Amino acid sequence: MLLFGPPSDADRRLKTLVEATTPVLRLRRSTAMENGSPFPILDAPSANFHAVVSQDYLNFVPPLPAALAEIFRVLVPGGRFVFTIPFHFTASTSEFITKDVLSFAPETPMEFRGSEHKLGWDLLSLLTQTGFRDATAYLYWSEELGYLGSMNFLFKAVK
Repeated sequence: MLLFGPPSDADRRLKTLVEATTPVLRLRRSTAMENGSPFPILDAPSANFHAVVSQDYLNFVPPLPAALAEIFRVLVPGGRFVFTIPFHFTASTSEFITKDVLSFAPETPMEFRGSEHKLGWDLLSLLTQTGFRDATAYLYWSEELGYLGSMNFLFKAVK
């Protein structure tokens, strides 16, 4: 299992349940160039993980399509990408971090906390366009566990 993003309490719990976990805190810039600039990569071998888990992090990754492509790359066929994000369930389309927000940076940063993507339902299409054969959003609600309201979504994409 690959854990993508800053460590969370959930990551620490998953590490106790899954013997082989690999944390990757963020994308890094490659040494190779694509269209005149380095492209983002995950420090992980291709087709090596049965699951990638990310908790409330993708909304801060400006090169989101590249991040999704890298996650797809490291999964084995049939592997699962499970993640949470702040999700705008009333939005049919997403609002992505724009280049003008990042105009101070000569290259797209791998992580940017000054703004974030506002992800809507077209996120599912973005996942399938990346190559995932199935992309699903699950709404979870539990009075017992305190998950109340309409904002609790868990996403799964299958390679």
